[in-house]
Amino acid sequence: MRIEKRVYELGQMNELTNVDGIVVGDEGCIYKVLDCRVKEIINVAVKNEMDIRLLTPFVPNKYVDTLFQRISEFAQLKKLKVVFNDYGMLHKCLDLIREGRIEPVLGRILTRSILDCPWSEDLLQNEEDSVAEGLLEFNFKHEEKWSVMEELQIREIELNVPAIQKEIDFHIPNVKITLHMENAIVSVGRVCFVARHAKIALPQCIESGVCDRKLYFELLYKWKKNTSSYLEPEVEQKEIFQNMFLKGNIVYRRIPEKERCQVIDNIDGYII
Repeated sequence: MRIEKRVYELGQMNELTNVDGIVVGDEGCIYKVLDCRVKEIINVAVKNEMDIRLLTPFVPNKYVDTLFQRISEFAQLKKLKVVFNDYGMLHKCLDLIREGRIEPVLGRILTRSILDCPWSEDLLQNEEDSVAEGLLEFNFKHEEKWSVMEELQIREIELNVPAIQKEIDFHIPNVKITLHMENAIVSVGRVCFVARHAKIALPQCIESGVCDRKLYFELLYKWKKNTSSYLEPEVEQKEIFQNMFLKGNIVYRRIPEKERCQVIDNIDGYII
């Protein structure tokens, strides 16, 4: 079982023990991926002959060429895994993939499904059992998708720890599954909520470090449309939001220890 560690700062490289590789970059922010700290960390990892996984986000069109150039530079130093959360960016890098210079991985923004939604059971409570059962399935359990993945030479995908307690078959022929153990992605926005909250313009927020802060949620009221009024939320609903936080443009769910111990079949590696 492979274990890889998220690295945000160069100083963390001196503290790594019992890991098979490092994970750098960001799933939500292009500025973080292009930040000089990522390049510094990768240079040290190459020197130390460590395996590297580069996370990339949904990429605005004006940064596609810049990110492609950066990935190409990294690939000249060492063959690395590149996690794509943007099909356009994946297509842009097809030549690098076919030349064997990078290993493509599908990221959580592309693989997430209703299984990752903490309130999926509430959404489906009025559906017929057959409909709900059909929706509560792994969304890559589809042979047509497998054919596309084979054509794009995708041999690995990343997943969240599911938010529902249900036995799920994650098996995909010839594809490895890597699970994020620290957090799960709940939703993603095109705008950086933290930068707006702090009233800091992009990309100066990277230098300030504001976007590295976690903003935690507290559910105070819920809206009832029929009566146009606020209601007191139930205890169970409050508990859902206690584990959720905002970082950059992504809402995450913190994975409690008891869920981290949950064994999921066909998992090949973990990111911590």
